[in-house]
Amino acid sequence: MPDEVARSSQEGAEEKELLRKLSNQFLDSFEQEARKNNIANSFAFLAGVSMQIVSGRDLSDAETDQLISGFNNSIAYTPQYVSMSAQDKQVLYESAVITAGMMALLNEQGKLNNDSKMQADARQMASAVVAYFFGVQVQ
Repeated sequence: MPDEVARSSQEGAEEKELLRKLSNQFLDSFEQEARKNNIANSFAFLAGVSMQIVSGRDLSDAETDQLISGFNNSIAYTPQYVSMSAQDKQVLYESAVITAGMMALLNEQGKLNNDSKMQADARQMASAVVAYFFGVQVQ
């Protein structure tokens, strides 16, 4: 997936390489802390990062565990998930982790650089994730 992220960029070769490296770093960091190749964990990470951005607070370990359990229980036995190929599951997993990493980076860089546009962009992305997963509209 990192190669696809880099190829999708409209930027030059240096920027594409940076995106590829960042994507790999997000995956490596996530896999040191969470279950590798587990879609429920990757969805919980994406949802948790999004909730953190829109609420301004970190999730507790118990809240994170609830997200993982909820995603696991809701997707594990659905016909759509069961019928997915291993490659499609891998793409879904990596997409969630990389998206969460990009949103978190955008938000943190916005804070560090006092860039309200970056923060607003991260919040807009996070709000869309929260709305998608939980049906909650966040302003």
